[in-house]
Amino acid sequence: MMKGYRALPFVFGLFFLALPSAAFAASLSLVPAASSVAAGNIITVRLVTSTAGAAINESGGTIQFPTDLFDVISVSKSNSIFTLWVEEPSFSNSAGTISFDGGLPNPGYTGAGTILSVTLHARKPGTATLSLSDAAVRANDGFGTNVLTSAGTAQINITGAATPTPTPIPTPTKPVTSPTISGGDSIRDLTSPSHPDQGLWYSDNNPRFSWTLPDGATAVETTMASTTDVVPTVVYQPAISQRQVKDLIDGSAYFNIRAKTKNGWGPTASYRVQIDATPPTLGNPVFTYDLIGRQLLITNIVPADQGSGISKFELVIDGAAPVLIQPSEIVNGTYRYTYKTDIRLLSAVATAQIQPSIGGTHTASLTAYDFANNHTTATGAFVVPVTLINQTLFSIFGINITLLWFILLILLLTLLSLLAAAAAWYRLYVLRQSSRSKTAKREQVVHRALSLFRTDLERHIKTLEQTSTSRKLTEEEEKLRADLAENLTDLERYLKKEFKKFD
Repeated sequence: MMKGYRALPFVFGLFFLALPSAAFAASLSLVPAASSVAAGNIITVRLVTSTAGAAINESGGTIQFPTDLFDVISVSKSNSIFTLWVEEPSFSNSAGTISFDGGLPNPGYTGAGTILSVTLHARKPGTATLSLSDAAVRANDGFGTNVLTSAGTAQINITGAATPTPTPIPTPTKPVTSPTISGGDSIRDLTSPSHPDQGLWYSDNNPRFSWTLPDGATAVETTMASTTDVVPTVVYQPAISQRQVKDLIDGSAYFNIRAKTKNGWGPTASYRVQIDATPPTLGNPVFTYDLIGRQLLITNIVPADQGSGISKFELVIDGAAPVLIQPSEIVNGTYRYTYKTDIRLLSAVATAQIQPSIGGTHTASLTAYDFANNHTTATGAFVVPVTLINQTLFSIFGINITLLWFILLILLLTLLSLLAAAAAWYRLYVLRQSSRSKTAKREQVVHRALSLFRTDLERHIKTLEQTSTSRKLTEEEEKLRADLAENLTDLERYLKKEFKKFD
């Protein structure tokens, strides 16, 4: 008896310690607990609490989701059982978390109701599990007793093909503006100070929006969606005129908003933002030097960007000025860059780029940019072989003269010398030809003059001989004939001797 009696206080103590848990039992669940969605589509999951007849006044925690399968588009507290929020519901697509902490005043809430709704975008096929962590449901008992007894999960099967890569939207010639919605209850002047052009891509995934409220507006509803057809669900009362949305996923999204006046909810206004906060990828570029082609060879370039697309590349060698490369210049993952000439004797402007004849190890970096100006850089090094032909012999005014260029310079000077010699020889040849022509003319004149003189002598001799047939020549005439004959013989002998010199 005594032993049983002494045990009673202990039994009753255990009973009363267990009493709050039994009296205040609550659960959290994700609805639907099992569902299916096609890749690229969206799905809404509700966080629901059930109090099992007890009154609660607060609940908080974190919903976790796999970031490789899902992106959160929006979190809505519309139709929530809570009216007070310690902190607005928020999410992080990089961490895969959705945080909440809300409540309501006395007498609290009893029954089963929705705390918040989450709109998710399915990225690719797979099976995703959403779960709760660090969760609590507190009783309206004045002590904040955590009466959470179970926290459910949701399993979502994503079917179909992966979401296709978004196609970059070209920059419009004029800024895209929000459509003007007629009616006195319409939102006006919907703009984004952070993303002013709806046709451009931005890396900032926390856009800010502002608008002008219609007269007498008492509340607004907003939402982020993939189309303009989604009716806003997040209520702000009293009405607000600006809002910032955080952690948007990459791609095109629409900020939809409508205002409430005494006439009810007005038409929805929409504003498009294009987000690309993810840098492009480059693969694993390899830098080598082609000695035969005297080129820097970059291979294994695999550029990719799932958002706005690749816009350009920049190549930097040894910290020099960047070289702009268009995407079309990279063929089959390979790019060839030919250096400027090293000697630059004929160049008026010296470039700041590395020269191929400088042997040794050099650094290089290749940077890829997308249309949102995100960028990724791959760095490496390449070696220019130090050979005799490209070994630097000396420098002139900062210009490195290699053996190759020295040989080329000598060959150039030799060629110029040969050309000068050939020109001089040709000039002498022309002069000699001209002199020979003049000499030949003189010879012709002398030959003709002597021929005339000979003819004249022969004529005089013949006259004297004819006279001797009719009469006897005088002594003077006979002597003249003999002298003329002798002179003619001497002249012929001289002419034969001289003309032989020209044969």
